[in-house]
Amino acid sequence: MTQRVPDGTLPEAVRLDPRTLSAGDVAAWGDLADRALEPNPFLHPEFVLASVIERGIAAELLVILYGTLWIAALLVRTRRPSLRLPLPYVEALTDAYSFCSTPLIDRDAVAPAANGLIDAVIAERRGAALSLGMYPPEGPVADALAAAAAGRGMRPIVYSDYERAAWQSSPDPHFPGPRFNHSDRRELARRARHLAAELGGELEVVDRTNDPDAWEAFLAMEDSGWKAERGTALGSTPADAAFFRRMCAGMSAAGRLEVVALEVAGRTVAMECHLVDGSLFYSFKIAHDPAFRKFSPGTQLKYRVIDQLAERGLSLADSCAVPDNAHMNRLWPDRRRMQTLLLPTGAPSAKLLRPAMRARETARRIRDDIARRRTHPAHGLP
Repeated sequence: MTQRVPDGTLPEAVRLDPRTLSAGDVAAWGDLADRALEPNPFLHPEFVLASVIERGIAAELLVILYGTLWIAALLVRTRRPSLRLPLPYVEALTDAYSFCSTPLIDRDAVAPAANGLIDAVIAERRGAALSLGMYPPEGPVADALAAAAAGRGMRPIVYSDYERAAWQSSPDPHFPGPRFNHSDRRELARRARHLAAELGGELEVVDRTNDPDAWEAFLAMEDSGWKAERGTALGSTPADAAFFRRMCAGMSAAGRLEVVALEVAGRTVAMECHLVDGSLFYSFKIAHDPAFRKFSPGTQLKYRVIDQLAERGLSLADSCAVPDNAHMNRLWPDRRRMQTLLLPTGAPSAKLLRPAMRARETARRIRDDIARRRTHPAHGLP
């Protein structure tokens, strides 16, 4: 590590309100995000500030300082006991718009940053654990935090372990390719031909990243379909729409936003918004024109985006889809392992964490057994 602080300096944890940061703090945060060991666009200041300011998200920024240098950062909030976890806890913020909790770790100060974060967790007294949801357990940050935890005798608990659709780089640019089978691809090609004939032009993917009109067009398109009916479109609430506009402006200026449109003869039939940070790609939101639903315009666009990933020098593309999304699991060729990981704190209630997890697992097995018996009444009878 390049010497930037006096000898003998130890990492120090501070908690900051993102909404009251100085310009210097925001710049330091952005610098850390730029040199992160493992990039995470959901922790860039442009993304976080849009969320906490426009959506009113109550969260604090846990920062590890090395002298005056920011070497680690994580957005956290306190949570009350619930059925999910019957103890107070602190969680790294993930929600409907934030799909990864990997902390920002300075690649030039990995050990001090990881040790500082684990020490901050141990010093925490507001909850029994720090919960890292949507956390990839394989990667340099996970390795660094695991080593720091082991060095301090901390035993993390895996609350859940799952996979979601993704794309991984391969030495062979044509392998594995989209997961759709031959029949699926043939049907998609048939619908593409019919869409082209309907509008009198060829299907074309157009980059509209730096066009604010495109951001508005995306909001309008998403608000015209099934997401609006369910109230999950970004335009369903003024706060979420304002978040999207501010996030697009900030992330576009930082070079980490991508907005693409599928156009036919000048008519936009689908749009997709991505976040790209270094060699990592996150599929953030997608929308399509419901007037062309029978041609599967969203899938047409997604298929083409995935098909071009190998040419872009990326290491990973994450669908951000829920694990049981059958359509995305067929379309994306790979999987990315994710966890919800609990890091026990130094609070007295942390001693109850493992018993609570055992009780939860016992209750889950009982529920599953009851469900099986109801489905198969003879199950378990002599």
